[in-house]
Amino acid sequence: MPGPTKVAPAKYANELSEKDRIFNVAVKFLEKVGYEKLSIRKICVEADISVGKFYTYFKNKQELLSHFYNIALKDFDQKLKSEDFSNLSLHEKITEFYGIYMEFTQSFGVEFVMHYFDSQNEEMDIHSNNNHIMMVIDQFITEAIQKGYILPEGRSVHEISIDLCMIVKGIIFTWVAERGRFDLPTVTRDMYKRALVGILPA
Repeated sequence: MPGPTKVAPAKYANELSEKDRIFNVAVKFLEKVGYEKLSIRKICVEADISVGKFYTYFKNKQELLSHFYNIALKDFDQKLKSEDFSNLSLHEKITEFYGIYMEFTQSFGVEFVMHYFDSQNEEMDIHSNNNHIMMVIDQFITEAIQKGYILPEGRSVHEISIDLCMIVKGIIFTWVAERGRFDLPTVTRDMYKRALVGILPA
């Protein structure tokens, strides 16, 4: 499964922390057998730790997946820093941002995305103050307001960000349901070009 940079090579040095060893072994197994067959017991054997020790770091496989995703998110942030949004309109910024985000998401493959973007994953809560993606959109809209953009009457910046976040989640769930039969970034960019006309009128 293509994905972000690993924390360490496949052969582990003794100085690696236990959490790093668990994570690296899990990534290796995830690539080989997929999420459903990912065994906590086998991870612990390979990482040379007890099952009890595993649960001091991760509550379950879902939390392990979240750890993997959050490490990868740092790579995504670095890519964003290399992008120049300065000359784009508000619509173009949002469209391109979500396109880049979907390139990142698609790189994990359907099975990983299916299990990460799960209703049981607390990080999927759009009302969380730590929702990384929505914070970027909030910033784009706020910057546009500072330059004179007027929001639709009765709508707040955060309410609009929630609308846009719900769209992207719907696209992801459709992509997973169709087992990746369409290109996620392309469909996302096309969808936002159409949706933004109504959500954020020029």
